[in-house]
Amino acid sequence: MARAATIDRVLRHFLAFGRLDLAVRTCEADEPLIFLAVKPDMLDSLKHFVAELAGGGKPQEQFLDGDYRLAAAALLIHVVTIDGDMSDAERRKLFAILQSSFDLDDTATAELVEKAGAADREAVDLYHFTSLINRSLDELGRRRMVEMMWEIIYADGRVTEFEENVLWRASDLLGVSSRERIELRQRVAAGQGAGDPQEP
Repeated sequence: MARAATIDRVLRHFLAFGRLDLAVRTCEADEPLIFLAVKPDMLDSLKHFVAELAGGGKPQEQFLDGDYRLAAAALLIHVVTIDGDMSDAERRKLFAILQSSFDLDDTATAELVEKAGAADREAVDLYHFTSLINRSLDELGRRRMVEMMWEIIYADGRVTEFEENVLWRASDLLGVSSRERIELRQRVAAGQGAGDPQEP
């Protein structure tokens, strides 16, 4: 049971952002054998995550400059603060998304938000964040990033022109087409009960 739970956590962590290809086979004893085809630049991340599980409990998180989680959080913060301060609803949504996407506890999430906020304030443009995300995530993961941006923007029940514009630029840098961006917006809006937004 413990081994199955460990495997489940590994798969959820990496499949959430499309970071590996998965092949599952079953041996004669009906025990699942998991074969993971990991992208070369994902190997260190996989080793780190498995080491966390093997150690039992969560070690102190370290969000370094090359960590795609830091880039993702900074991009989300940039989008949601482009029109001013982050609302309470947007902040709660940001914390919830980061916790669920990266399997973080409250302390690690607060640390990530603090470091991401500092990274956003120091950044001169979006490219620093989007280039790292592009190197770390596949197409599915980048689409998920755009969806998360829409989810946070809609958290307070309104979307400003500034938010739309920066999300359009970020989506373009992430290689997500206008059609996909609009589809993701409509999906999130429908889930929020915000109707069917139209874009030119």
